[in-house]
Amino acid sequence: KIPHMSDSQLPKTTKMADNILSKDLNLANSIYFKTVDSLTKDTIKPIIEELKQTMVNRSLDVEKKAYCLYSDFNVGACLLVGRTNPEDGKTQLTLIDGCNIENQSYGATICAERSAICSMLPRGYNSIYAVAVSTRIGVAPCGICRQVISEFQKFNCPLYIINSTNGKILNTSFEELMPNPVTSIFDVEDKKKSMNIV
Repeated sequence: KIPHMSDSQLPKTTKMADNILSKDLNLANSIYFKTVDSLTKDTIKPIIEELKQTMVNRSLDVEKKAYCLYSDFNVGACLLVGRTNPEDGKTQLTLIDGCNIENQSYGATICAERSAICSMLPRGYNSIYAVAVSTRIGVAPCGICRQVISEFQKFNCPLYIINSTNGKILNTSFEELMPNPVTSIFDVEDKKKSMNIV
């Protein structure tokens, strides 16, 4: 099994989120974590390393909450996401969780990764800096989820693919899994800037 961090080892805000989690999942997922003055590929790396185990733990926890009556295949996801204030350039970071939600009309099923992204955007977060995904056999995100992640991922974000049965973690990156995502024929860079997706 993957060793879980004790409460004393968790960052204060993460511990607060875990305490709230049992009472109010939505509030826990939207809780503020950290503000970074100038976010770059270099400044995000130590933050991701600091949060890796927490992301693994949260992914494993939300995996148990999956609604998967038809496949009996639980998937949990935890995303490190951010939103940048255009006035001061500071980026707020938080963690958002998601699980797969199946439906008897199979096409209505939503994967854990997209479930988390659908929770991220209404809260004003529009950039993904790291992804953790857990299943009982340790599978990577599906092609649709990779494509959706490509819309928001930054700095070739790391992906942690977790086998919740044996505790093994595959450390990879977005570009390794999706070297050539579908790209728009339209120039949307100005639109993204107007939405503070930078």
